[in-house]
Amino acid sequence: MKKFAFLPLAALLMLASCKSDDPTPRPEVPTDPVATVPSQADDVTLNAPEQYPDYELDGSLYRFTYANGQQISYTLTTDATQGNVARVRKIAGASEVIIPSVVNTKAASTGEPLQYKVVCLDLFLDTAEGVVSLTLPKTAVAGYDNSALSEVNGAWFRRQLEMLPDLEKIELESGFPKFCSIDGAIYSADYKTLVGVPRAAKGVFTIAEDTQVVAEHAFYYCNSITAITFPAGVNEIQAGAVTFNDMLVLINMMPETAPKTAEDAFGEMARTGLLRIPSGSYDSYFPVKPEVEAPVAPTEPAYDAPDEEWEQYDILLAEYETAKAEYDAVMAEYENPAGFRDFTNVEQVNF
Repeated sequence: MKKFAFLPLAALLMLASCKSDDPTPRPEVPTDPVATVPSQADDVTLNAPEQYPDYELDGSLYRFTYANGQQISYTLTTDATQGNVARVRKIAGASEVIIPSVVNTKAASTGEPLQYKVVCLDLFLDTAEGVVSLTLPKTAVAGYDNSALSEVNGAWFRRQLEMLPDLEKIELESGFPKFCSIDGAIYSADYKTLVGVPRAAKGVFTIAEDTQVVAEHAFYYCNSITAITFPAGVNEIQAGAVTFNDMLVLINMMPETAPKTAEDAFGEMARTGLLRIPSGSYDSYFPVKPEVEAPVAPTEPAYDAPDEEWEQYDILLAEYETAKAEYDAVMAEYENPAGFRDFTNVEQVNF
């Protein structure tokens, strides 16, 4: 059985300071008291900056400049159900970007005023650098999938966050369908799922208190976060939720019963960082592997075997299915928190 070291904080700091092969020094383990973040959506009113009337062509894109210096390049198209729609393709020119809900322009042939509803983003990495804050309109109810309009989902949000390396905060206009922002991160509108965190979020990050699920890749490449606090109600942490986080040194895990956790949920952090769990919860987070063997299914008789062999097979099959269900139930308690097994620095504390 793997042994887990319960090291005092001073020893952990000494180990961190003595590690010589790290190209970037790791921060000290934060000593901030554990905080609570209420599940209350950011109250965001979209104050879009003034759009200048003229545009420039950027290849096949239309690039508009705004009063705050931001430049946004769009694809302008007409959809059978949405009407005139604008797809954001590039953003540049400002660190704090507010995506407007509409684009106003004129028909090239007649000069007739035209208005396009902004429905989605599809950002390129090389033009999204330097964007620190991003606000999205509630009209962004559709994304593109193989050129067809489709509903925005959590995976869509995470793709956008991956393309914004300097983003510290993302906010959604109040009324955004199915999602909201809390403290600059994306959650489901019912507050039960943490969808994604901006890559350049800094310092100690506390997940909102009503969160139950931390989605896959929620903290993907968040290299400036030093600590994460998971609230007591979290019951599932999905694959790769906390991965490629070079400065992450501490996880405060508040649930007294270990959440269902994917095996690769914490990546390298599990081998380099400190995990704090509630006092008395160790057996839940690190259960001993049961000394049981998986039952073996009986061999099916030949098609033309006597009835007696088939009757015996049916009895053995029923016994096997019962034993398999019991085995699966026993193993489930061991397998569910698989993501914690690689942690070697563990402290039990009274939060």
